[in-house]
Amino acid sequence: MNQAAARESIVKVADWAAERGGGVLVTLGLGSCVAIMLHDPGAGAGAMAHVLLPSRSLSRDTSNPA
Repeated sequence: MNQAAARESIVKVADWAAERGGGVLVTLGLGSCVAIMLHDPGAGAGAMAHVLLPSRSLSRDTSNPA
């Protein structure tokens, strides 16, 4: 039984990727970042975003910490 290897997309920091079918989404070193993932079983598709959280020093408005 010969099975084709799945496509593997590596999602780097501040990047995103989408796959359909047998694709695989991978991210490394998530640490304090956030991974946002979407999956649509009907379409057989998924997506991942590797979001880098901003530092406090880059914030223009520090009066609203939310």
